[in-house]
Amino acid sequence: MCYPLIIMGAMAAASAAAQARAQQQQAQYQGGIATMNQQIAAQNATYATQAGAIEEATSWTKTNQIEGQSKAAEGAAGVDVNSGSAVRVQSDIAKVGMQDALTIRNNAYRRAYGYQVQGSQFGAQASMFSLQGKDAAITGGINVVGALAKSGAFSSGGGTSIASSTDYSNNNWIG
Repeated sequence: MCYPLIIMGAMAAASAAAQARAQQQQAQYQGGIATMNQQIAAQNATYATQAGAIEEATSWTKTNQIEGQSKAAEGAAGVDVNSGSAVRVQSDIAKVGMQDALTIRNNAYRRAYGYQVQGSQFGAQASMFSLQGKDAAITGGINVVGALAKSGAFSSGGGTSIASSTDYSNNNWIG
């Protein structure tokens, strides 16, 4: 009987199974990290949008203050604040304020979009790691079968194998 060869095959199979399991666990871990990074990127996108809204509101407040100060100064100087150049100055202040606010909003949206893209990339990474884990399990199974086949554990005919060298009668599992 070729028990040493079969034992070596079984050891090689066990090693292949352990290696496959380790690769699968590593892929699962990396996939979990990528998923957490995806969630963080989504949170960062939300925070960027919220911070932009606050910054935009602050910009509008400053614009309104500047417009009010301009009106007060013109009125104190005896200028009619509801006609002529005073109205044009107030309009220009409002236009510059609007441009500032829209620039702030656009920049916030760009930051948020960058985080959304980053989150999508992390999501794709998580999917890739999931596939790697499944691939490791499949490859490990193939390697286990290959190791057992090389050892002759599946031999049929005149060779010795685990199946042909074990007595299964009366539930006696003796080789």
